[in-house]
Amino acid sequence: METDKNNFAYGSIPRHIINLAGPMIIAQLINVLYNVIDRVYIGRIPNVATLAMGGLYVYH
Repeated sequence: METDKNNFAYGSIPRHIINLAGPMIIAQLINVLYNVIDRVYIGRIPNVATLAMGGLYVYH
């Protein structure tokens, strides 16, 4: 039954946790990778990198 797919009352609890947490972990890793690449890119802007990096922390 499709409604029992993530029902913790049936099946293996560790498997349910992995099935539910897997996509969230992947999404967080993508978000972290985006932020790191964004900081590297902005940090390499000539003449204004320091000001640009400081501006990121004000708005995030």
